[in-house]
Amino acid sequence: TGKPKGIQMSHANFINAVAGVEDEQIINKNDVILQRTPVTFDMHLQDILGSLMLGACLVQILPGGDRNLNYISYVLEEYQITCLSTVPTVFSALVEHEPAIKHKLSTCRILLSSGVYN
Repeated sequence: TGKPKGIQMSHANFINAVAGVEDEQIINKNDVILQRTPVTFDMHLQDILGSLMLGACLVQILPGGDRNLNYISYVLEEYQITCLSTVPTVFSALVEHEPAIKHKLSTCRILLSSGVYN
């Protein structure tokens, strides 16, 4: 819906969720994660705290950068992002917008995509 929703999650459940990501070797300390999600959405906690708990490198985009396809494209290449979490519509727009996207995503080994971007 594009509107923030408050959810209640215990610290133990959050720790277990991050541990599951580590146990399944989805994200590890060698990853460079792009924190593209605005902090008004609950998924930013997974990006920020989860990556730091696992020892991964976290790249935070500038405020408003989440809607700037040129900037996102630049960050993907400049920081050699290995994990990108985004909604399908933003990923589709990025692919259509950026002819060299295949090259800029060459270091990306994980694409997490869910939800809808309004």
